[in-house]
Amino acid sequence: MPANKHANDLEILAPELTITVGGREVTIREPSWLQALEWEGPLKPVIHDLGEAASEGHESFIDTCMSLDVANKDTLLDFMAFCGDVDKEWLMSLKDDQGRLYQLAFWRVMRGFFARRLSLASALEGKPAGPAGARSALRWLITAMTGRRSKPIRDGS
Repeated sequence: MPANKHANDLEILAPELTITVGGREVTIREPSWLQALEWEGPLKPVIHDLGEAASEGHESFIDTCMSLDVANKDTLLDFMAFCGDVDKEWLMSLKDDQGRLYQLAFWRVMRGFFARRLSLASALEGKPAGPAGARSALRWLITAMTGRRSKPIRDGS
């Protein structure tokens, strides 16, 4: 198996990205399972809003993320700081271009984290597989995050 195949597997299992922003090197990581459990409550409104946007399916993923960042600013700033192991105050002090770089890196790393929660929430709610259902929302999210259209999601039937 080619080495780059393993690198991709590692990125999926433990996504992280190191960037230089605001004069420092920062590694943004997805939280561990236990850490994620602790964030479940505070992030519920973010996941709900992401699910709503996915059901509507009209905005690009980046537009949706920017809207979420505004609507859920305090929670997302706390979570963004946590994932980069930086102080929230430092994050808030970044100039626009540096803050945007951090924001985009955060969403790149965290896309799988939010996709898993969105798909689980849709499945638990028993949403239908129709245009506004769980399958369509998950396909929108995959397409929006990767820039590639996903293959149809099929059940075993």
